[in-house]
Amino acid sequence: MQKYHRLFFFSAGVTLLLLLFGAAPEAAAYSARKDTSIATSIKSQLAVHRKELYFPNSVQRVYRQTGFKLAWIAPDTVKTHATDAMLLLDCVVTYGLKHADYHPDQLLYDKLKLLRSSSSPVSNRQKAMFDILLTDAIIAFENNLHYGRLNPNYPTAKIDSGIKSEFNAEKVLINALKSQQFEKEISKVQPQSKAYASLKHQMYLMKGLYELDCYEFSEADVQRVAINMERLRWYSNRKKTPVDINIPSGILTVHTKTGDQYFKIKIGKPGMDMLATGLDYSAINITTAKGHVFLQVSRPGYQKQGEPVIITPVVGQDTAIIQVNVVRGAKLLALLSNIGKKQSIPVSLTYLTCDIRNGQLVTYKDIFYADQRLKKALYKVSKP
Repeated sequence: MQKYHRLFFFSAGVTLLLLLFGAAPEAAAYSARKDTSIATSIKSQLAVHRKELYFPNSVQRVYRQTGFKLAWIAPDTVKTHATDAMLLLDCVVTYGLKHADYHPDQLLYDKLKLLRSSSSPVSNRQKAMFDILLTDAIIAFENNLHYGRLNPNYPTAKIDSGIKSEFNAEKVLINALKSQQFEKEISKVQPQSKAYASLKHQMYLMKGLYELDCYEFSEADVQRVAINMERLRWYSNRKKTPVDINIPSGILTVHTKTGDQYFKIKIGKPGMDMLATGLDYSAINITTAKGHVFLQVSRPGYQKQGEPVIITPVVGQDTAIIQVNVVRGAKLLALLSNIGKKQSIPVSLTYLTCDIRNGQLVTYKDIFYADQRLKKALYKVSKP
């Protein structure tokens, strides 16, 4: 009897071992099915979290071009630009932008360390989601630097749909990921004008260098510089014109081959009231007659966004004339005469309420209260 008991227990033990060893591969297979491949995880997370992204179509195009591979997450023994990108996002305030607009609650250094650790059990889904959010944040940062966050001619949806131009945020990012100078490649997308560079340096001093040295700047000045950096991004995407007029400073600038020429101008109240409704104009025209300077302004409804308005000399119901009083008018007339022999003379209107002179911040009166409206929009919206 005892012999049969031993045989029974031996058989039961063998059966249990067989069951355990047989179940292990099935459990592993089940786990593998749950934790899908990287490519599948990226595609899945792009679809599920599309509404959480600022530029979902652009992000989709990046991963499609790279074969749906992770752009940032790799074992900690493999060099990527993930930390470079995170550090760049930490410093967006020195570009006049808001850190809150680039997924700060999800893009955490501790989370990045965990995802890159070879000893921590993390799923492909977690890796894919973090990777996608970081890609979206950098794409948003690029577009905000190049077009501005609230460019009236280039809203987010239009940019995300794909614009045929020399600038392409996805291409810049893919090339930067291959470069040894990631930050430099990304930063190239911002305007290259002297005015922008001066304000950018001022913002760096206010929110970077001087702040570390305990110097204090008023929040109003910081916001004013950020607002004007935003406008300069808008203006950098216009077609260049031979003449610019900045409304708040009353400065007319003629761009010549030998350098810029500046003229102080004054426009009467009726003309200023008309210009107040035309700040979204890409350009107007400047003309001369009998020793005087005039602006020809078209109705907004007849202007194509993003393009200078070339108006014929014949003034009809769709155009209006504004007289401009100019200091050193004779010199301006001579410059305009030389330009006018070769082409029409479009004029870009700008609205810059500050600039840098001799290293100091100079401010101008917000004549049309446009700063107030833009400040409200910039600092109360949650998306770029």
